[in-house]
Amino acid sequence: MPGRFEIWTSMPKVLVSTTRTGAGHNTRVIGGDLLRALAELRAQTDGDVGVGGATLATHLLRAGLLDELLLLTHPVILGAGRPLFDDHAEPIELDLLEQRAFEQGVTMHRYAVRG
Repeated sequence: MPGRFEIWTSMPKVLVSTTRTGAGHNTRVIGGDLLRALAELRAQTDGDVGVGGATLATHLLRAGLLDELLLLTHPVILGAGRPLFDDHAEPIELDLLEQRAFEQGVTMHRYAVRG
């Protein structure tokens, strides 16, 4: 379908990496003190900043840098794998903002992070 790829590549992106120094498709790479760099990015950005990846999301939750979680669930049981979030010293309370069901049994839940 024309246009789908162009929409994705035209949006600015940030790759968080401790090993990569470059990326294509309108992507900036940040490394080093990731929490500081991401906090600065968040402060400088109007609108939403999306984050992908369980390890990064866990670090951002612990640092209080996530306002919302958007979780997509696919109806597949793998039997093993990495947990979505690492252990936390304290529970993180969430408020359900939105939920939807899509084709193939995929569901989306959008939560606000309290506090």
